[in-house]
Amino acid sequence: MLLTTLPRATVTLALAALVSQLQAKEAAGPLDTADVERLHQACTELERFKVPDTWTDEDDAQAAEEGWNLFTVNCGRWSMLIQRIDAPEDLQGNVLDPKFESDIAAESHVMEKALLGSDLHAKALRMWAASIRKAA
Repeated sequence: MLLTTLPRATVTLALAALVSQLQAKEAAGPLDTADVERLHQACTELERFKVPDTWTDEDDAQAAEEGWNLFTVNCGRWSMLIQRIDAPEDLQGNVLDPKFESDIAAESHVMEKALLGSDLHAKALRMWAASIRKAA
């Protein structure tokens, strides 16, 4: 898989889709050796861009405003997940309804925004996809 000749947004989305697919498969049972290898190969391709991503306070605030965020978790081989904010609060501390029906809906939103060229959403996808290496 040599993706470095493709536009960066295309690579980000392709890798995010692969990570999402394998994450769903892993939820149903252990990944086989070929799937783990595909995942590590995708993450290696992603690292060729050598983008030093850091989730800033500004990124956190913008994502939270949209109803999702990038969360650090201890979830098997994953160290980060894109998830909806389950119980958002307004400025007065009142709990509001979530903006997304599920974590999968939040992931889809992030992928769609990245496809439209959003740097924030592409960064979230890169960090999410790359988190497999830290937890594996």
